[in-house]
Amino acid sequence: MGRWASAYGAHPGDVDNLDATNRLNNSIKYVSPAFSGFNVAGMYSFGGVAGSVSQNQAWSFAGAYNGGSLSAGVAITHIDSPNYTFFGNNPASNTAASASASNMSSPVYSGYASAGSQQIIAAGTTYAFGKATVSAATPTDVRHQ
Repeated sequence: MGRWASAYGAHPGDVDNLDATNRLNNSIKYVSPAFSGFNVAGMYSFGGVAGSVSQNQAWSFAGAYNGGSLSAGVAITHIDSPNYTFFGNNPASNTAASASASNMSSPVYSGYASAGSQQIIAAGTTYAFGKATVSAATPTDVRHQ
């Protein structure tokens, strides 16, 4: 969405990553081959904390259909400690000594600094009518605890 809508296509602070400004390090990802237009994908991020593969972990699953004029997809992503896992870019921010540090660069989403987890659920579809294409994305469900 961000490719054609720039900053107007994403939610404030890009908390849903529609502009693809955030990344998950130490990850493995699998994308299945397409079967009759359907495919699935999964991703797991180990969190980057020495001695613990589950601290600051993240995972995601997605399914998509691409058949002629119609394309559709749905995905869910779960992120533990989004302050460090998703918004952070400082490798040392995973340590207990920096537990009170904030990687948030915007007051728009600074509430995620203390969130224990974040879940993002999104769906989107496109349909081509000749040379014109209509696209829609659901309001992304972003929760933090």
